[in-house]
Amino acid sequence: MPPLDHKDFVNSCRDERGVGHHTLRAYAQDLRTFARFT
Repeated sequence: MPPLDHKDFVNSCRDERGVGHHTLRAYAQDLRTFARFT
């Protein structure tokens, strides 16, 4: 199974939905934590 790459999701949230910087940072951190857990 390839490693989980959260960058595409975070970039799409930024580019397509205009999500704020702090929210993007929190999403990225949560996804990294989840990837380590799994």
